[in-house]
Amino acid sequence: MLSTTAKELLCNGYLYLLVIYHLSTMSTANHYPNLAGVKYSMPGDLIIGGLFPLHDYSDQRQCTSLRDLGTLLRVESMVYAIEEINNNTDILPNITIGFEIYDTCTREATSLAQILRFLPVETFASTDTCECVTGTGTCTNGSISDVRIDAVIGTEMSFTTIPAAQLLGLAHIFQISYYATSDDLSSKDRFPYFLRLSPPDKLQVQTMIDLMEFFDWSFVSLVHSDDNYGKNGQKELKAEAEAAGICIAESLEVSAFMTADDYDDIVQTLLRSPKARVLVMFVQVKEANGVLYAIDRANASDHFILIGSDGWAASIDEIEHANRRVAAGVLKINLYSANFQIFEDYFRTLNPSNNAKNPWFDEFWDAYLGCSDETGVVCSEAYGPGFSGDNSVSLVIDSVYTFALGWEQMRRDLCTSRDAQCEQLIASQNKSFLMEYMLNLKFEGASGPIAFDENGDLMGKYDIHTIQLVGGDYQLVKVGIWDSLGGDNKLNFTDNIAHWYERFPDGQVWPSFCSVPCAPGEITIPREHVCCWDCVPCRSNEITTQNATKCTECEPHMWPDEDSTKCEPIPPSYIQYGDPWAIMLATLAALGLAFSSLTLAAFIHYNNTPLVKATSRELSYIMFIGISLSYLLVYCFLAKPTTATCYINRLGFMVSFTFTYSPLITKTNRIYRIFDAGKKSTKRPPFISPRSQVIISMLLVFLQLLISISWLIYIPPEAILIVPIPKEKNVELSCNITENEVITSLCYNVLLVVMCSYYAFKARKVPSNYNETRFISVSVYTTLVIWLAFIPTYFTTNKSYFKVTFLSLAMIMNATVSLVCMYMPKIYAVHFLKEVDINAVTQYAAEGVPSGSYPTRSRFGNRLSNSVAPSSTGHPTDAPSTLQLQTNAKSQFASQLERDTSAAVKT
Repeated sequence: MLSTTAKELLCNGYLYLLVIYHLSTMSTANHYPNLAGVKYSMPGDLIIGGLFPLHDYSDQRQCTSLRDLGTLLRVESMVYAIEEINNNTDILPNITIGFEIYDTCTREATSLAQILRFLPVETFASTDTCECVTGTGTCTNGSISDVRIDAVIGTEMSFTTIPAAQLLGLAHIFQISYYATSDDLSSKDRFPYFLRLSPPDKLQVQTMIDLMEFFDWSFVSLVHSDDNYGKNGQKELKAEAEAAGICIAESLEVSAFMTADDYDDIVQTLLRSPKARVLVMFVQVKEANGVLYAIDRANASDHFILIGSDGWAASIDEIEHANRRVAAGVLKINLYSANFQIFEDYFRTLNPSNNAKNPWFDEFWDAYLGCSDETGVVCSEAYGPGFSGDNSVSLVIDSVYTFALGWEQMRRDLCTSRDAQCEQLIASQNKSFLMEYMLNLKFEGASGPIAFDENGDLMGKYDIHTIQLVGGDYQLVKVGIWDSLGGDNKLNFTDNIAHWYERFPDGQVWPSFCSVPCAPGEITIPREHVCCWDCVPCRSNEITTQNATKCTECEPHMWPDEDSTKCEPIPPSYIQYGDPWAIMLATLAALGLAFSSLTLAAFIHYNNTPLVKATSRELSYIMFIGISLSYLLVYCFLAKPTTATCYINRLGFMVSFTFTYSPLITKTNRIYRIFDAGKKSTKRPPFISPRSQVIISMLLVFLQLLISISWLIYIPPEAILIVPIPKEKNVELSCNITENEVITSLCYNVLLVVMCSYYAFKARKVPSNYNETRFISVSVYTTLVIWLAFIPTYFTTNKSYFKVTFLSLAMIMNATVSLVCMYMPKIYAVHFLKEVDINAVTQYAAEGVPSGSYPTRSRFGNRLSNSVAPSSTGHPTDAPSTLQLQTNAKSQFASQLERDTSAAVKT
């Protein structure tokens, strides 16, 4: 029994609801005078109450509008299930189930008024403060039935089910709704005596979200009813949409009592967001028809893609004929309900004659089947196959079986005998145990497996229907199914979905998004909605971060990936042997090495000839080292930069030039000093011996080595990554040679070349038969031109690839110029001219004979200087003229060269 406080609360609630009941019945008395007393009932040991919305409010707020035929089907399916259980000896033997069914008129007030009939009168028997109950337990008003209700099936809508569950729970009356889906009903603290055969709205919302994600709809509008069903659906949909990255463009509330103008304003507001072509309608039947009418008046039926909740269009009859064209193509979510052929066969046998107990049957018979009992027309043939599945008949049948099987499990525990009636089960004090039995039930129902979670919710399925024109009439066509237990594949479509695609041109579903997704490498600048943005490209070396709202620059040597979401290392580039430039340079270096090898072989072959001896052959061999190093270093420059190759390149680069030009400047300086000393005296200049020349030359090389080694110690060689041009995807692998190091070493070598040029110019008037300075001049002048072109090119380019190319090309050209200018004339003279001519020239010059006084038969001899000419008598004059000074200088120069050559041969 209830406590005194609970009884007082219940009594106060009862008095309040009783007033509502009277008001509702008074408002409908003139239009439906028998609403208060109309019921469909059958006696039994256990009574199940039924609450079904058979009528709806009219526009004048009167309970006269007949609802769709599906409501009648659900009423008859409850009666059918009870009769089937009563005829089954395996369920509740010797116990009969009865029923009392009332019309809720689809409104909260009338629903509560009818629920009052189910309250147990004895609950108030000992409550002194409850004036409506007498001491004998009968109500003075007479509005409460003396039949005890053990369980209730209904109501259909969430907004009527919630207050019904609260009131029935106070009286410990168990309730099962076959269609209420509000998430509020999942709270066992608020509704401890409530179960339902329909999944909660959160699953329906998840079905909608999965549909949007499947078709890539990210910008949608929402219309919801002003009741608990619509408000909770709107709240859940907004939360789930936000989590899925879907935006609600417009969220508008509608009411069953709105005027046509109000609905027109709703549609015009929706059209202000033209990119939101998907419209979710989380409403009841009356509101749905109001919105559809307004869409038709606005000629916007080809603009919206409708997604409908389970609150409307459970059957095609709920949509008014004028609205079915507008609703065509809707993706309609309905509670999963299987066809139940046995019931369909049973319902076809019903007519007003054999079903007179149902007080509403005649009204539905006349309104929907187009005939009456007097016409004699067989009206049951108007139904086609499968009508039970479209009207949730199986859910009502499973609701009845849930009570029956729960009672059966309870009976087996309370009573051991099947032959006698189980009085313990029928006793009211044992009813509170029923919930535990029902929550533990698992059985195969008419709609599939039945099992409840801890909240009394059924983890079920949803059918996805669309409205299509079939055979000249609009019908609900199943195009898919959503199963909460389907794992990653909850949403599945049938072959009928192909007909839904036919609505769209070329079978392409209309898009519904505010902004096109930004391309990789672009960030979003939000506008009025999260799903509305502008796309702004990042720089080429930046990635998108913070959910594509910020550009972040990659670190050096890194570059964005294809999606511009992370930085990846840039593969370093360097000149390779397979590159066209590398092939050309390697070929030229190979030819230069071959050419220098042949020249060296010829020099060695003619090593003891007077001409080779007279050209400071020791210095010539040192020059060969520099020339050969220049060619060989090209291959090191073309190799992949490593620590080892960087050592070789940095050390060998400048040393190769020094090996070339330190002997050359030593030789040029020696010629100039001998010639200059011969004009002043006959004293031999110091440090002109071959050994002195080699030492001087190697000292100059050592100085360059000292400079290079100092740089190697200061900055150890290594292969480094450099970015030639920022903001470009290019990283080069290069040796870490600095500009200061290049400038320091280059200045030293350029100084050698400049000094070489200076002494070559000063010694330009050396006697012709020993005039090697002309070739030296050509060599050093050409070298200066090469380096004047190389230096600015090398320092102005940023790419190591071109630096290596220019450097290698400069070294090849420099080595080739030195080889051609310094060695080819000597090889030609030694090989092609007769040695007797060469010896004669050398001998005559040594004796002081003027150049024009001895015979010459070769081109080499003809190159003697014409600056010294004989007198008119053929003899030189006695005066110490310029001619005599030049002749004496020649003699001294020739004699010195002869002595140096002899000394070289001896050594």
